[in-house]
Amino acid sequence: GKFTSYLKSKSFMPDKSGKLHIVSELYDPEVKELKALLGDNSFPSSAFSSPENLVTLRLLGLRARMDRDGVLQSIATIETLGSKPASFGEARKRSLELLKLLNLRCEELLDESDGDTDEDSPDEDSIDEKESGWLHILRNAKWLPTLRNSPIPGIPWPTSRGEPKLCSSDR
Repeated sequence: GKFTSYLKSKSFMPDKSGKLHIVSELYDPEVKELKALLGDNSFPSSAFSSPENLVTLRLLGLRARMDRDGVLQSIATIETLGSKPASFGEARKRSLELLKLLNLRCEELLDESDGDTDEDSPDEDSIDEKESGWLHILRNAKWLPTLRNSPIPGIPWPTSRGEPKLCSSDR
C-alpha cells in the first residue's frame, strides 16, 4: 500500500557503516554470491540482517542478484582492498569471484537496462551512454589480478618485482 511505497522511496536503512540508504540500493546478506563479491557497506546493518527483518527488506526491494551497479561496487571494493598489501589476498579472491560471475552472466549484464531498449526509443542514447560508462569502468579499473609466475613452466615470463598488484584489462 501507500506505506510500503513511502518506505521504498526513503533512505532509512543503515549499511554496516551507518550510512542511510533506500532499501533497493542494498543487497541481501544471505546470498553467498553477493557476500563473496561486495563490501560490507553494500549490505544492511547487522541489526537489520536477521531472517525476520530480511523478509520485510526483500519486500521493500532488497537486491538478491548482482547487477551492473553491484559489479561496479565490487570493483571499487577490489581496488580498495588491492591498494593495501595486507588485504591483497582478499582483493585477489574477490577478483576471481567477479571473473567467474562475469563469465557466467556477461550477456545478461550487457543486456541490462533501466528502460525500453527499442530502436525507436528516445532514451536509446542515454542507455548507450550508461552501457559505455559501465564498460569503460570495467575495462579501465584496476581489479584484475596479475600472474606473477608463468602458468606453464618454460614459457618466457617477465620477472615480478615488488608487491603483487591488480591491473586493468587494457594493460
